[in-house]
Amino acid sequence: MANEPIELSDEQKIELRRRLSDQYWRLNNLYWIQDVNGCKVKFKMNAVQEDLYWNMHLLSVVPKSRQHGCSTLIDLLMLDICLFNANKTGGIIDRTDTDGQKKLGKLRFAYEHLDDPDDPETCEIGTLIKLSVPIVRASEHEIRFGNESQIWTATSLRGGTVQFLHISELGPIAYADPIKAEEIRTGAFNTVHPGNRIVIES
Repeated sequence: MANEPIELSDEQKIELRRRLSDQYWRLNNLYWIQDVNGCKVKFKMNAVQEDLYWNMHLLSVVPKSRQHGCSTLIDLLMLDICLFNANKTGGIIDRTDTDGQKKLGKLRFAYEHLDDPDDPETCEIGTLIKLSVPIVRASEHEIRFGNESQIWTATSLRGGTVQFLHISELGPIAYADPIKAEEIRTGAFNTVHPGNRIVIES
């Protein structure tokens, strides 16, 4: 995958700014995911994801059915916000540590394939994004970017400040471990200040 500097004409710069200023365009054109069969595909919102995207509030509860990609959209939105805004922190709380690591792995996959040559129309744009916002640290629980934004995962988050908190499978968590659910309520919720985003889905 290319990582050399790219020279753009003035017209190309104007078109690039227009596209990259549109979050909806970015989400539907820049990111690769793996489908249910493990195949690499370009992410495009389905009808359920479209409805969730346009109706999501800062504080959202998403009662969902399976295999509609709600978690995928939520976490790609988190990645997009962190890539295109400095000093943002996203947090993912999941039912198990392994589940959270899988979600973080999907975001790492989406980032790493931004410059994938299988889509020539966005390959160079992805190269520019990766040059501008490199990953400076990555582990099973954290991705930190060069613009001082970061995404991390745990089964409970307390302390620090988070601008985008995604809590996945809160219903099963509360059923299996009420103490953990209370820790999420009293600890993780308080890391998100007014005007920032919490999305609970289950």
